[in-house]
Amino acid sequence: MTSAPISDAVIRRLNTLQLAFAGIIILAPVVWMVLSSFKPSFEVTAYPPTLIFSPTLENYIQLMQTTPLSGIIELPEIQSVYQPLYKRHVDSIEIIREKSSENGGVITFDLTGYDLEGYNKFIPYYLHPEGTYVVAVSPSSFRTKISVGSNPWAKVEPKHNLASICERYGGGGHPRVGAISLEPGQVDEARRIAAEVAAELRT
Repeated sequence: MTSAPISDAVIRRLNTLQLAFAGIIILAPVVWMVLSSFKPSFEVTAYPPTLIFSPTLENYIQLMQTTPLSGIIELPEIQSVYQPLYKRHVDSIEIIREKSSENGGVITFDLTGYDLEGYNKFIPYYLHPEGTYVVAVSPSSFRTKISVGSNPWAKVEPKHNLASICERYGGGGHPRVGAISLEPGQVDEARRIAAEVAAELRT
């Protein structure tokens, strides 16, 4: 007896849950650090940790009264968070620079083989300011994604409804930004869809 195939809607919900779970794991330490910065000094090291507290700007005021902004930026607590994010951002610019091209107002690139699920979506427009749209394939462990977007600084006003285009392939979004999610490993199918979408956006 074979099990019934999982519907696209269920796959999309599972993808969303997986992404949310991964986001929580990644962001939890940062959120905790930020919340702790608003605690009174005596509560920062309290054990067990206090989850309910009266927020205060005392720590920031004291820090800014004694340390210039350039010194605050260099604090190990700031650098430990900033440097990995900055390096990932710089690396992603160079990867997208190498992999992307612009044709007929549409910027396209394929990030297969790179861990760039969370790249800055404005990078393609920085590299190709003449582009009006972007269509990108970015596989990950839990989905194969086609990102479709429009340049907010485009010299030509975007005329296509990206949500409507993505919905035809089981995706969605809004008129200026959309996405399509496929199952992990469906890179060839994602490339086929991305090529079709890019061709339509060039018309």
